[in-house]
Amino acid sequence: LEEAEAADAAAREARAGAPVRATLDKALADHGALDAALARRPDLAARQAAGATARTAAATALDVARDAVTEARRARDAAAHADRAAALRPSLHVGDACPVCEQTVTALPPSVDGAALATADAAVVAADADLDRARTADADAASAADRAAADLARLDAEVDALRAALDGVGDAAALRAELRRLDDVEAEAGRADTALRRARADRDTAAAAVEAVRSEVGRAAAALRSARDPLVGLGAPAVADDDLPGAWAALASWAAGAVDDRDTAAGPARAERTDATEASRAAAASFTEADAALVAARARETAAARAEQAARSALTTLDAGIDGLVAALAEAPQPDEIVRTLDRIDALDAAARTAADALRTAHAAAAEAAVASTAAERSAAAAWDDLRAARDPLVVLGAPAVAGDDLVAAWETLAGWAAAAAAERGTRLIAERDAVTAARTRRDALTADLLDDLGRHELAPPGGSGSAAEETDRLVQRAASVVATEHAKAQARRDRLAERVAESAKLRADRATAEENQQVARMLGQLLKSDRFPRWLVASALDVLVADASASLAELSGGQFELTHDNGEFVVVDHADADAHRPVKTLSGGETFQASLALALALSAQMSSLAADGAARLDSIFLDEGFGTLDEANLEVVASTLENLAARGDRMVGVITHVAALAERVPVRFAVSRDQRTASVVREGP
Repeated sequence: LEEAEAADAAAREARAGAPVRATLDKALADHGALDAALARRPDLAARQAAGATARTAAATALDVARDAVTEARRARDAAAHADRAAALRPSLHVGDACPVCEQTVTALPPSVDGAALATADAAVVAADADLDRARTADADAASAADRAAADLARLDAEVDALRAALDGVGDAAALRAELRRLDDVEAEAGRADTALRRARADRDTAAAAVEAVRSEVGRAAAALRSARDPLVGLGAPAVADDDLPGAWAALASWAAGAVDDRDTAAGPARAERTDATEASRAAAASFTEADAALVAARARETAAARAEQAARSALTTLDAGIDGLVAALAEAPQPDEIVRTLDRIDALDAAARTAADALRTAHAAAAEAAVASTAAERSAAAAWDDLRAARDPLVVLGAPAVAGDDLVAAWETLAGWAAAAAAERGTRLIAERDAVTAARTRRDALTADLLDDLGRHELAPPGGSGSAAEETDRLVQRAASVVATEHAKAQARRDRLAERVAESAKLRADRATAEENQQVARMLGQLLKSDRFPRWLVASALDVLVADASASLAELSGGQFELTHDNGEFVVVDHADADAHRPVKTLSGGETFQASLALALALSAQMSSLAADGAARLDSIFLDEGFGTLDEANLEVVASTLENLAARGDRMVGVITHVAALAERVPVRFAVSRDQRTASVVREGP
């Protein structure tokens, strides 16, 4: 027990001095997480690179789609202009003034070409659909690239956090060794505790055993007396209680001698018993062998019965198959008849192939007939176009519709209408002239009635004395007096209204000032909250940037574009399209370059004011915008923009490009060349 207590105390001391298991487990788990994160990083980096490549491809496709939309709209506008000009053709005459622009008509515009306008509209619709798909693809690619970048950034942050947590901690192998040592310490402490418990239990068991031995000694003494007392009559010796083992030995020695004497007397009986025992053992062995033989015979009988049953089942199945084949062949034709049937099938196949050849020939003839029919339909369509070209200028005069399939009847209808319309307009001309004469007579009568009414209202002198001139003078004087009186009254009312308007305006101004102050206070109360103040600062900075960028964009684009924003999205105002607002994604490549350059200029100009402690002014800008992707028109826009920017003189502009046409327009150039060993820079220009 003392040894177990000492071992338990030592094990407890060792366990108290060991490190905390939770800390080791956490560090080992962090090592595993770090290894897993580092294993995932190559895949995430590859996905990010693929996302960036897909995003670049989608952006290029989007620029191509935008250019296609611009070109389709330009073609549609040209077709619409031609269509409007053609609509004026009936009212235009060479040498007369145009009713729209009032210029002298030198040549008539071409006839209406509805198919060209419809084709242009369809091209615009298709280009818009392609642009929508390109925008969707660009948005999807951008979203995928952003997700990949975010995943990679999160993984890098996780790796950094794990490395920071593992700073100063040993590697995984050392941690595992420490955990194994800790397991050994825990196991040793458990063994020591178990040994201590066992030692204490053994001590208690030993104490109980001592008490049991004492009780057993008492019981043994009693048993000795109980065993000797019946043998006293047989001559058993006396025993002493103070030497229990000696007493038992004396009694046992006497008993052994007595047994030997009796064994000698019982020798013949034992021999008979031994012979009987051997005979019983031989009989039992014979019975066991017979029973084993019976079991083997029964097993062979069972196997034979199973084999017989399997044979009967197979025979039954075979008989059933034979009966089925006999029944199936009972009504089948003879082999000769089957051969004749196969020959008929071959003949029918040959006839089918012949019919198929005839059908292909008929299809070819039908195709030729369809071509001839199409040519006839085109001729008829051209004739209908001529009819419509003759009718369209007469629609404003009420020309009838030319629907139907009978071209000759349509021409006859149009000619009949033209003759009837000419006769009707001749009759109407005479009636209109009579109506003009009657209207003039009516006007004279109404003038006389008006003079009479003025006289009744005392605006003209009563009676007919004096000449017409004198009556007119009196009428003018009377009217002037009435007008002067009413004018004075109106001025007085106007002055009163002006006073009230001024007072109302003052009240409205005071109210507007109070409401403005209230709105400012409410807005400041909202914006100065902890969750809104940063967003307000960002929005204010964005407003400043967009205002400066809008001024630069208007200057760079020749006054066509201005820039604004809506909910964080940049929007351009196109003054060439009735001040239409549209997203910057709809700009062409050159226009997008102008907008990006305007934002860059605004950012460089506002950098010192937007920075927390101020920043240096940027006096130079280097541009590397992938000019090789621009077409000739957009490249001209970009080159003109850069020349205008350089002409302002407030910044030095550097361009990095492989496009020779753009490089030739830069006054000072540095050509960079490279061979297998080194690179060189040569200045070109003044």
